[in-house]
Amino acid sequence: WITYRWKHVLGHPIELPSGFDSGSLLNDLRGSLNFSDLLHDSKSVERALENFGHILSVLQAFQPRKIGRLIFALQPVPEWFGRPLSQIEQKLSAIVDRHRGEKWRVVHQYLLGHAKEFRVTLEAICHRQSVEFLDLNKCPELLGLEWVFIDRYHLTDDAQACIASILHAAVSRKTLSNGSGAVSSCLIS
Repeated sequence: WITYRWKHVLGHPIELPSGFDSGSLLNDLRGSLNFSDLLHDSKSVERALENFGHILSVLQAFQPRKIGRLIFALQPVPEWFGRPLSQIEQKLSAIVDRHRGEKWRVVHQYLLGHAKEFRVTLEAICHRQSVEFLDLNKCPELLGLEWVFIDRYHLTDDAQACIASILHAAVSRKTLSNGSGAVSSCLIS
């Protein structure tokens, strides 16, 4: 997929491998997921963070000729959100959690054990690569809304409109927090 997109950007479209867009690749990947491997692999979180750093370095290759600056926006999630969940958010999360399987609960607990370190490391990687880090979990405009989460990862229309406004303001700023100038921005979310 990456090669295809890169060639397409360069104006050299290529043929997709047979079966690539038929869903068979995704089905193969889904069928081979082994949650016990994830949970017992101490390097899985480290590899995810390394991949994130690599993606940022690839995007950095477009600076400053194509992109004036990069901004990484960390999506709001209940575990990192800067306020307790409202009653309606708690009720909806409880309903959704009851309908998820045991694998979800096991993986969720595993991820919770790594969440704080993961977030801190994401921010450190962004800082090292001069990518502006915007933690939407701490934005006062969003924290002020009574209802943000429909479930653990999906947001209400009001929350999405608020985030759009926050992101517009971030992209519209002419300089990074470190004072370097920028003409355009690329938002990573």
